[in-house]
Amino acid sequence: MLALNFYEISEIVIGLIIIWVSVYLVSRNPSSWLSWTTFVFLFGFSFSTFTDPILLHSRSLHEYVVWQKFTNWPFFIAPIAYYHASLLVSGVKNKKRNIILVIGYIISVALYGVALHGGVFLKEDIIRFSNYQRFDGFAPGPLLVPTVLFVWWCFFMGTLNFWHESRKNLKKYFLPILSGAVYTIASIFTLISYYVLIPPAGIIFMVAITLGALLFTYSMVRYHLFLPSEKIIFDNSFFYKSIVVAFILLIYIGALFGSRVTMNFEILVFLSLMIMLVIFTHSFYDWFGTFINDVVYNLSSGLSVVSDEEVYQALKFFNVHERLENSSLLRLNVVQNGIKKNALSPVDSLRELLKNSIKYFKPESESNRRVKSKLKYHLLKMLVFDEAEEGQILWELGFDEYPVRIMSRENNLRKPLFEVKSPSDYTYTSRNAYLALKKEAIHDVTWRISYLEKLAKKKLF
Repeated sequence: MLALNFYEISEIVIGLIIIWVSVYLVSRNPSSWLSWTTFVFLFGFSFSTFTDPILLHSRSLHEYVVWQKFTNWPFFIAPIAYYHASLLVSGVKNKKRNIILVIGYIISVALYGVALHGGVFLKEDIIRFSNYQRFDGFAPGPLLVPTVLFVWWCFFMGTLNFWHESRKNLKKYFLPILSGAVYTIASIFTLISYYVLIPPAGIIFMVAITLGALLFTYSMVRYHLFLPSEKIIFDNSFFYKSIVVAFILLIYIGALFGSRVTMNFEILVFLSLMIMLVIFTHSFYDWFGTFINDVVYNLSSGLSVVSDEEVYQALKFFNVHERLENSSLLRLNVVQNGIKKNALSPVDSLRELLKNSIKYFKPESESNRRVKSKLKYHLLKMLVFDEAEEGQILWELGFDEYPVRIMSRENNLRKPLFEVKSPSDYTYTSRNAYLALKKEAIHDVTWRISYLEKLAKKKLF
């Protein structure tokens, strides 16, 4: 029977929390290079922390070696991502730096590929202690020193870039600098531990990489350091979302240790990966739905750069200034262009974008014939500009199942704006048909905003 101690449980929980922050960051702004580099860096080391108990409870040397190779990728890829993020933060575009960065990524992938082959990074066939699960249990291989020095260089140069930025505001960049310093020291410590006996080396190393990730995460969430949209991404609602995620984790972990099911290695691996999958699918659910709608409605137009849920929330709260201030659509270049060119506030620029996107779909014909294009346009118009309730929209567009209070007064009111009058009309009137039409109408606006955003990025205005 397998049992985890408090240290291992803490690794799982802390690792999952940082994974949640990194996934949430990139899911709210997937078009940002800085979001992706930060995600790779934070997700990488939190993944190492999260999967450490799996390594500690492997049942054989072969199983330990396999899982070590699978979980060691962050030590090769995450350092260059940290350096990349520091370059993006500095905002300096330099051809020489770009070449160095590309070479760095190639070296990282190559080193990990060689490490997967085995025997050159660590000599898995030479066990130095009776406990092969020790952090320094294997003898160092010929590529250990150059690999660690490469990792050290990435963190040192990244920390140096953040230090240059700190001249503008030391308080703002203190924690990222401290995070990089922790990783810089930890890389040298790792190298020394393979040549000088340090009994608690494994615990010190895991604490160091976890601490570095926590410092970087806290600086992002608390001070909104790097991205202009971070203040939007990590708004007040993020705190409540984090509570929900923590509650979900408690349910899973409580079920894991509170049940009388015999725990073994396979169950630990399965449940750990399933919990991580829940976090991924929860954060990217909006984008999964938008991708499906892209495939169904307008695959030839390419993939959307905003999600349907983002657009729907902005449309729904079009007249609520406070809610639009926290809209993730404010990150868009087309919104920023409106601010600069028309001297608008961010919220007014977003409103103009939404208004123009809806007007784009206005039918040319003024007749009240019940066709799909007119129903979608008037649905959006009533939802956004008239702030109509669902029952009002259902009645006005000629759908069934509107509220009893409207039905009871139906004979005393004018006829709906759109009624089925001929076989060539859009004849579907059920509430399910209305919901499908609403989803399609919102995705139309998503497509239009995505198209304008792509144009803004290409500077074709």
